[in-house]
Amino acid sequence: MKTRQLLLNLLLLCALSISAQTEPDAPLVPTDSTFNGHNKWTIELSVGNAKGIGPYSTKYFSSNFSNYKPNIDINSYSLGARYMFNEKFGVKAALNSEFLRPVPNNSSKEFLMQQYGFSVEGVINLFQLVNLQDTFGRFGILLHSGLKFDHMVSKTPNIVGDDQNFDEFANNLGILYGITPQFRINNKLAVKFDFYIQNNYHQKLNYDGSSASRSDNLTGQLINGSLGINYAIGKQKTHTDWTKVSKKQ
Repeated sequence: MKTRQLLLNLLLLCALSISAQTEPDAPLVPTDSTFNGHNKWTIELSVGNAKGIGPYSTKYFSSNFSNYKPNIDINSYSLGARYMFNEKFGVKAALNSEFLRPVPNNSSKEFLMQQYGFSVEGVINLFQLVNLQDTFGRFGILLHSGLKFDHMVSKTPNIVGDDQNFDEFANNLGILYGITPQFRINNKLAVKFDFYIQNNYHQKLNYDGSSASRSDNLTGQLINGSLGINYAIGKQKTHTDWTKVSKKQ
């Protein structure tokens, strides 16, 4: 209930910000080689749902699509910072926490895998890259990709011996690819939806806690969808995400 309340509070904050918006549409500031009158730093906060696609041992899985029932499971949290070198390219780093478990009423045996992670990524502002920011105004799309390190801790109770490695941990390294549509509420605040796919290449534990088999070759996959906010840091009126790119004469 607490996690769902957190999400509701986040949505309420965004709704209030939209309803309280009385200033005219923030201007898209022209830029040239001598102009630096825009903010480059952003604090990013998001909550959502993470789902381990695989691997799993027998009778464990995240979702059984033949018996799937819609369910909102808030099990992913992220706090990050992003720096844009210019209107098109930047970098971001984030702290992540996920609690992976099966979707209720989907026939899987119960399991819980805790993950605490850190990611470093490159960022591309797609609309700025293709000179469409003027056209889309308050809407934007960021593409991001990079490395994510996870510390996995099995919280699945053992059934026979140490078969689920209860309270054991393993470190994991993966590459993620994501897309982030965002909507600018005002000069400082934007609401976003983020989706990414993470491919792991050093995963020693299955998501149910059991040891990964040799046939899986230490690989795994996870998907994550989240809702959040971006808050621009700085004294300037605009952020590079929304800055108008001057056209050379």
